[in-house]
Amino acid sequence: MACRFVLPVVKKIKDENGMNAVFTYKKGNLRMNQASQLYWNEFWKGEEQPLSVSAWMFGGLPDELARLVVDGTKTATCSGHVFYELENEPLPTTEDYSIILNRNEQPVAIIKTVEVLLIPMNEVTEDFAEAEGEGPYEEWKSAHVKFFTSELQKLGLAFSEDMLLVCERFTLLDVKDEKRMLATTLKSYLGGKISILADECRQEMLLNIGSSDGHLRDKLIYQSFVKLIYSNQLNPNEIQSLLETVTGESYLFHRIGESGTDSVFTRSFSVLVIAAIIEYDVQNKIVSPAIIQHTAKQAIRYMMEEKDTRGFIPQKGWAHAIAHGADALDALAKHPFIQKEDINQILCAIKHSLFLQVDYLDEEEERLAIIIASLLEYQNVEEEVQLWIKELTEMVERSLYENKGSIDAYHVQRTVKNFLKSVYVMLNSKEIGENVNNDIFKVLEKWMYLR
Repeated sequence: MACRFVLPVVKKIKDENGMNAVFTYKKGNLRMNQASQLYWNEFWKGEEQPLSVSAWMFGGLPDELARLVVDGTKTATCSGHVFYELENEPLPTTEDYSIILNRNEQPVAIIKTVEVLLIPMNEVTEDFAEAEGEGPYEEWKSAHVKFFTSELQKLGLAFSEDMLLVCERFTLLDVKDEKRMLATTLKSYLGGKISILADECRQEMLLNIGSSDGHLRDKLIYQSFVKLIYSNQLNPNEIQSLLETVTGESYLFHRIGESGTDSVFTRSFSVLVIAAIIEYDVQNKIVSPAIIQHTAKQAIRYMMEEKDTRGFIPQKGWAHAIAHGADALDALAKHPFIQKEDINQILCAIKHSLFLQVDYLDEEEERLAIIIASLLEYQNVEEEVQLWIKELTEMVERSLYENKGSIDAYHVQRTVKNFLKSVYVMLNSKEIGENVNNDIFKVLEKWMYLR
């Protein structure tokens, strides 16, 4: 049932299913929502904007009818003239622009009215009825009789087939590009032009966290999540909900096991959001111990299962899955709720990453080394780390011995050597882990003279 209604700004008319039939927002009114205003501004891109614009949704089936507008099937709509009279609203004109909303009050498209006629319902032509995009004339008539009868009864009025209709034809000017609008909104948010992000925008951020557009993914979506977290714009329940979402199968483990595909972006930026939340929680402690421990298990599992070790990808930006996973483990290494068993598993995950037989190009070894420094600084595990380094170096040397001349064994040794160098410098800089550094020095001294 497609009808545009003029409604009082402070009221909502409900359709027979209890849904909001339509809202009318006048330009400048406080009810003009953030998404519609941003879309309107983006469409005009600094040009002088028309003064006559409203944002509204169709009655009955707003999403389905909006889609008919978008695909060009629907080029007309009608309203009861009586509703304009009752609300003392001006009739539409050919100067009017409209932002079509879906049932969630989010903008879908911009249209411009090109014709307005006042016609009794029983004189509406088949051509106009078909332009409404909902089927042949008889279906149009039946649906409109039912709808107007219901709406008029609510107002204590009777329906008649000669009721006067305001019949509008319109042209489609623009279909909202979701990613473009998301980028515009996030730029405004990060730039301080808007102070908060609506729930719908946060959902769009999650849906696009794995976008292959590096700027949108890294500079806008991820940075906006960080701002939301660190500016205290998310309450504890929202932070825990976000953490549980990004540690789930649809995000952290999205198509896990693939390598060389764009699915890595969803995983690697989900784990980066995890790192931001845990780092924040180290100081604020708003996430429950149970969720922290679950997050640790999920992050460790992720590091053990991730197969895509690419760092920077031309035209698409950073994937950096191993480095981002290391950031999450580093944040967990600092957290007071982490348990001994989790620490042992974190060390196993580091070892696994070092033995992937990969020539890391983008300082992944350094990001892994930071975890060791954090464990020594925040947890009482120096003896455990010493034992782990001993086992790590023995594994490397055994592999070199058993696979003499193997380039893969050599690459693993080089990776571990770079990792140990990074650990050594970090511990020396922080003046912690003296015993660990003594052990590392002995290993490096030996390996650097191996020929």
